[in-house]
Amino acid sequence: MVRIVEAVTVVQDLDPYLSLRGLAGYSGLSVRSLRSLLRHPSHPLPHYRVGVQGRSVGLVAGGNGRGKVLVRRSEFDRWMGVWRQVPPGNVGAALDAIFARSGTSKGGEKTGRLLGDGKRRKGGKSLETLRDGGCSQVAG
Repeated sequence: MVRIVEAVTVVQDLDPYLSLRGLAGYSGLSVRSLRSLLRHPSHPLPHYRVGVQGRSVGLVAGGNGRGKVLVRRSEFDRWMGVWRQVPPGNVGAALDAIFARSGTSKGGEKTGRLLGDGKRRKGGKSLETLRDGGCSQVAG
């Protein structure tokens, strides 16, 4: 039996040029903000202007202020990476979790079971004392 294919669908991830209005919808930034970012002093948004430059008509990087502004999606995504903010982690909580699992203090001595209630445990220090670098003694 011979199979006959009725249709073939090709799916390709596109990297389109977006107008400022299209980029505003994609990025969540306003068109006005995007226009100002085209001229950012230290990190301008890479873009193209389609229009008249001298006698020729075509796609021109940067441009002379005339024509339609287009931004390639992949270039915008790469440009946005510079603005990425990574908040600092909660070091105290990470130390609490590590010490609670291992049952040792920063110096390596056994501390018994560490709990976050501020009470000193048999043979050890409280979590608050460990967070302060072992400088303060907690009565228990």
